[in-house]
Amino acid sequence: ISNSNLISNFNLNSNSNSNFKLEKIEKKGIIEKLKSFVTKLLITDRIAEKLYYICEKPARSDPIYQVLNCELHIKYWFQIVLLHLWMLHVRLRIEGDTTKKLIQETIDITATDLELVLQNNGVQNPIELSRLTKQYLTFYFTAFLSYDDAILQETDCSLISALWRNLGFAEPDCADLLSLSCLAIYVRTEIARMQNLPISVFLQGEFEFTEFNFDKIIEQLK
Repeated sequence: ISNSNLISNFNLNSNSNSNFKLEKIEKKGIIEKLKSFVTKLLITDRIAEKLYYICEKPARSDPIYQVLNCELHIKYWFQIVLLHLWMLHVRLRIEGDTTKKLIQETIDITATDLELVLQNNGVQNPIELSRLTKQYLTFYFTAFLSYDDAILQETDCSLISALWRNLGFAEPDCADLLSLSCLAIYVRTEIARMQNLPISVFLQGEFEFTEFNFDKIIEQLK
């Protein structure tokens, strides 16, 4: 049978034939879209997890606790994580809707990791765990709002004040004004550096925060 006969014998006006082909195409389209959607979710989850741990890493650094004169405690750990997470979000928010899902994923991972840290520190009662997790997460909203407002100011006074309140250094014997001023300079420097980096660096999880170096900042101020 010639190709022309095959073509002529296939009735394009046949409802059964056209519906069958259309149905197959539609189903294939749905499956491909679902696969694509799931793949994107998995990729976003992996990137978000990597970015979260990039933000969490500085909170495990001894020098930052020594300079700020505070002990390695969960409340300081969490606030230092939030500070670096906020700096990351400042950069990601520039991209608009493109990174909205990624930002939300980093917040969700933060809550999950917080629960694990609380459990590892003896909080086993589910009710108490839920209460403490919610309590700590309120710090997230308070800290982010105050940092957002402070970073828009021309001087570092508001930022220093926000750091002093959010990091819990209002307690006696904690960080002095010079240490907080150095931390404010570190924050502004990091944000400026991040804004000059292409978004691909963050989406590939290749970004790292500069280590907070008190002595180096003091030298720069001289």
